[in-house]
Amino acid sequence: MKKFRKIFFEQKKVQSKTDNTSNINRNKIIQNEDNLLVEKFNTLHLNIPFKIEKSIRIYEKNPNEAKKFLDYMGYNFRWSVSMPDNIRSQIFWVFTNDNAQEDDKEHSLNCIYFYDNLDKGLFNEHKDEWVMIYKQKIIKYGKEYTNQQLADLDEKMPGIVYLPVDPLLREKIVNPKVLPARAVYFNYSDDGKEYMI
Repeated sequence: MKKFRKIFFEQKKVQSKTDNTSNINRNKIIQNEDNLLVEKFNTLHLNIPFKIEKSIRIYEKNPNEAKKFLDYMGYNFRWSVSMPDNIRSQIFWVFTNDNAQEDDKEHSLNCIYFYDNLDKGLFNEHKDEWVMIYKQKIIKYGKEYTNQQLADLDEKMPGIVYLPVDPLLREKIVNPKVLPARAVYFNYSDDGKEYMI
């Protein structure tokens, strides 16, 4: 029995040494793959921190869109923390798409200005009001406008942003809930005409 234990433990030691060696080799392979990924990203000529690059690249659908976006916005660009993902995606599209209108660019720049200042706390004293921003300047604070007033305003000042400071109201406007469609069933009468139920 002692001889069996001795052989068993010696085999265990040898196995643990090979396991450690294989783990080290696996770690080296993983590290080399990570280095290759970093080298691949470095070849794209974006000299920004990886975390920021990643936050921009998630919206990229075609090669070099991130570079085009940063060439326009500047390499110090950071997304506002409070900016919703759908707004970020829209802004990225506007500055990377050749078909985007100047009004769209103005609207996107005003959105960036709004969310940057929201994060800085500039609107803290105006929690129950709406903010009108045009050409990256605060025009005024006010109450909610009707759709017709907003359309008239957009005609006079293309790209204007008029958003509520209150996050609950803003969420309803920025991310409206779309109700699911109702199912309508048709049946046929004995004479072959259809009618709804």
